[in-house]
Amino acid sequence: MWRQPAAWLITAFMGLQSTTFYVLVTWLPTIDTDSGSSAQAAGVHLFVFQVLGIAGGLTIPLVLRRSASQVTGAVVACAPMLAGVLGLLLAPGLTVVWAAVAGLGQGACLVVALSLISLRGRTHRETTHLSGMAQSLGYLLAAAGPVAAGTLAEHTGGWHATLVLLAALAVTQLAFGALAGRRRRAAPAHGAAGPELHAART
Repeated sequence: MWRQPAAWLITAFMGLQSTTFYVLVTWLPTIDTDSGSSAQAAGVHLFVFQVLGIAGGLTIPLVLRRSASQVTGAVVACAPMLAGVLGLLLAPGLTVVWAAVAGLGQGACLVVALSLISLRGRTHRETTHLSGMAQSLGYLLAAAGPVAAGTLAEHTGGWHATLVLLAALAVTQLAFGALAGRRRRAAPAHGAAGPELHAART
C-alpha cells in the first residue's frame, strides 16, 4: 500500500481536509472576535459552521453518484472550503456567510475522503489497509494544524498569514482530490495480499 501513488493521494486529501477542519474549529471563534464580533456571535458562527457540515456531508453523495469518477465530487466539495477561507481573509465582516460556506465544504470533503477509501480498495483487506494509512497519517497531520496555525498567528501578530496558509492548503487539497478522484483501470492481482488500488465502482 505504501508504494501505491493513489494511496498517497487519498492520504494527502484526507490529511488536508482534516487539517483545515480542525484549524477552523479551533480558531474560528478567535478569528471572529479579533475582527470585531462579540463572543456570542462567534459561538453562533461556529455552530453554523458545524451544522452546515452535516448538510454538506448529506448532499455530496448526490454529486458523487452522477459522475463516472470522483473528480467532480472532490472539486465541488473543496471549492466551498476555499471560498470560505478567502472570504474570511478578504471580507471578515461577513463571517456568518463564510462560516456557512466553509461548513458545507468541510462536511462534503470528509464524505469524499471516506468514499475514496471505500472505492479504491479491491478487497476488504486492501480497503482496511488504505483506511489505516489514510486516517492514521491524515489525522497525524491534522493534529499539528491548530498548533501551527496558532503559532503563526502569534508570531505575525494577526490571522492574515494563517488564513493565507489555509487558503493554500485548500487549493492543494482540491488538487489532490481531483487527482485521487480520477477513474482508474483495475490493476491485475498480485496474489491475495497484493495491495493494488482499483478503479472506482460506480
